[in-house]
Amino acid sequence: GVAGAVMQKFVTYRVRLAVVGDVSRHLDDSTALRDFVHETNQGGHIWFLPDLDTLDDRLRTAG
Repeated sequence: GVAGAVMQKFVTYRVRLAVVGDVSRHLDDSTALRDFVHETNQGGHIWFLPDLDTLDDRLRTAG
């Protein structure tokens, strides 16, 4: 829905988006969300990350 449209704008304009925080409780409750987070984390534009240290590591390796 709306979230997907907003995220698509980030991809279209080649702007990275990081959602930082623990979403594990929500992932446990939703297979669709778990699959979505997994797929987006495989790409280079949208990441779901548990904390800022993980974001820092991801940015260093993303180049």
